[in-house]
Amino acid sequence: MKVNCPQCNTEYEVDESMRGQKFNCTQDGCPGILAVPGGKNILEVNPEGFDILDRMKSAFQKQIVCLISAVIALCIMFLFGWGWFKAIENYGYAVSYEHGFWIKCERTKSDINNTQRKCKSLQEERDSLQEKYTVTKSHLDKRELEYKKLNARYEESKATLSAAQARLETAQKRLSSTARGLKTASAEKRSLPEQYRNKLTEHEDISSTLSRIQSQIYEYNAELKAIERRKPKLASKLEIAARNLEIAKNALATSASE
Repeated sequence: MKVNCPQCNTEYEVDESMRGQKFNCTQDGCPGILAVPGGKNILEVNPEGFDILDRMKSAFQKQIVCLISAVIALCIMFLFGWGWFKAIENYGYAVSYEHGFWIKCERTKSDINNTQRKCKSLQEERDSLQEKYTVTKSHLDKRELEYKKLNARYEESKATLSAAQARLETAQKRLSSTARGLKTASAEKRSLPEQYRNKLTEHEDISSTLSRIQSQIYEYNAELKAIERRKPKLASKLEIAARNLEIAKNALATSASE
């Protein structure tokens, strides 16, 4: 079989028994080493003495190293980018939290101001209701006092009217008696002129008294009717004042509870 020198390309004829063996080139100054193919070790020798398997192994190792380096670089870049992303995200969270915190503070201040204004308004309303309650209570007391006075006056007028009616009945009885006496005196006029004049004078006095009593009775009746007409109005006013007082009490209690 034939083998060529890798350096000078000199062709050599070798035996089959030399398969898998090496020998040097016999040309002057040629450093080439020839390898006979076949056998267990198939080597191709370069000028530096490294065979192809060593070169493949070295290239494969370099590729593995490059791949590992690339993976490590990618991991570092990923971690670096992830760190920047988390930092930016945390900064955004911090800014958002701070912004939300200040917004919450402003809302709380606004709520406090609104509550203070509402409390002030409720206090003013309570003072107004207290004043209204006092005025209504004063009016109610006045109305009650006026009602009591009017009722006492009514009872007094009623008693006076009853007494006047009794006096009228007595006067009427006296008038009837005097009229009968006057008739008797008229019959005895000639014999009893002085008695007749006395009876006539008494009759005139009684008639005058009766007229005066009747006029007083008319006045008392008119006053009594006026009082009776005023009583429903006054009772209505008292009822309205009592309702207003109750409303003022309820409003004051509600304001105090708030």
